[in-house]
Amino acid sequence: MEKADLSHHISRRFNEDLEKVRNQVLQMGGFVEQQLHKAILALVEGDSRLDLERIGDEGEKIGYIASRLATMERPADKYREVKHLGRQVAQMVHDALDAFARMDSVAALRTAQDDKIVDEEYESIQRQCITFMMEDPRSIRRALEIMWIVRALERIGDHAKNICEYVIYMVHGKDIRHTSLDDVAKQIDAAQAVVRR
Repeated sequence: MEKADLSHHISRRFNEDLEKVRNQVLQMGGFVEQQLHKAILALVEGDSRLDLERIGDEGEKIGYIASRLATMERPADKYREVKHLGRQVAQMVHDALDAFARMDSVAALRTAQDDKIVDEEYESIQRQCITFMMEDPRSIRRALEIMWIVRALERIGDHAKNICEYVIYMVHGKDIRHTSLDDVAKQIDAAQAVVRR
């Protein structure tokens, strides 16, 4: 086999293997999305039977804590803020996986920027829980459980952001983990302007 044929063969094999890995990641991502939805539903509905399957450390935490909270009386707002944060994080995971499937660096950047909103929601709920504990010591157990849940959700958002950073690295060959997202946006815009010419 000639040298050019060998390099073409290796390149084609590498691309096939890369595509298999990509498809496996997408299948796993779909599973994680479903399990995250079940974990939030278990919390909101007070159903201790939902999402006790292992989906990774963070999702597993949410499931177990939701089963403990199911034994307590649910608050009047039915964990509205946590449910909202859960929706944001689930959407972020979905968008990150979509950007990964399409290798879309613009969508990946947009999704990575959503992590700031998730972080702000997380901090707001944490402050609210601390206030509840100070005002009514009987709420301490429930508030601590909620704090663990929102921490797990915030970490899932961080993982989604990491997927987005990986997409940008794959598309542009730039490690952006220690770069401001505003600078990354400018770099992507500049790269796209060159491509459009």
